[in-house]
Amino acid sequence: MSGNGRNLFDVAMVEQSMTLPRRNSLTSPVIWSTLLAHRWFILAAALVVGAGAWQGARLILGPAVVVDSVRRGNLVESVVASGHVETPYRVEIGSQITGTVDDVLVKEGERVSKGQPLISLEARELKAAVVQAQGAVAQAQARMRQLDELTLPSAREALAQARANLDTAESRLAYATITTPRDGVLITRGVERGTVAQPGKTLLVPAPTGELQLVLQIDERNLGKIALGQKALASADAYPDRRFAAADGSDQRASASNDEVLPVRIARTGTGFL
Repeated sequence: MSGNGRNLFDVAMVEQSMTLPRRNSLTSPVIWSTLLAHRWFILAAALVVGAGAWQGARLILGPAVVVDSVRRGNLVESVVASGHVETPYRVEIGSQITGTVDDVLVKEGERVSKGQPLISLEARELKAAVVQAQGAVAQAQARMRQLDELTLPSAREALAQARANLDTAESRLAYATITTPRDGVLITRGVERGTVAQPGKTLLVPAPTGELQLVLQIDERNLGKIALGQKALASADAYPDRRFAAADGSDQRASASNDEVLPVRIARTGTGFL
């Protein structure tokens, strides 16, 4: 029995050893093929994990806040108003004699120079008066040559009077051509050919070349914030990106109108585009 028992034990051991499963080792090609097969799942999982980590960091650290350093400075309060550009003064040109306008030699908006003729009046009668005065002077000079020493003083007086009349006639003839007294730009033309010019009646208005000023409509509630000589910056709608220096040049304030807006004159102090 001992011999049989040993044989049975050996058979059992053999059978048991044959039923044990074999261990298969994973190779690198198998691993890479598995990863490639599930690459989209792995990528999505990585994105989810990254987003979760980023949101978690934001919750822990808090939202980003833009900060700036604190500095001491002046509090600036600005008054903004609109207006128009004009010259500090204008020249009103009229006629010194009564006459009919023969021709207007300039147009509105045209630049004019000092002494340039602007209006020509009919001058036939004035020219005839000059010729008559010249004849009177010539006659007086001829009489002086013919008279003796006794009547010479009266002849000299007559000659002086004739020359004075000639000067008057020539001056009136010069009034027939109206000229501009200064360089500038003609901004108003209130006369046409055939108009009767009379003394005291404005015919043309040129704006002299030189300084400019801005007339602004300021709300009366802001008048306490501005003062004479206070610095300002001005711009034009045509050039919104350009600025030029100015200063409050109005020492008087007009009375408030119905809409409680007062005109304030601002003088240009620097070179600019206007």
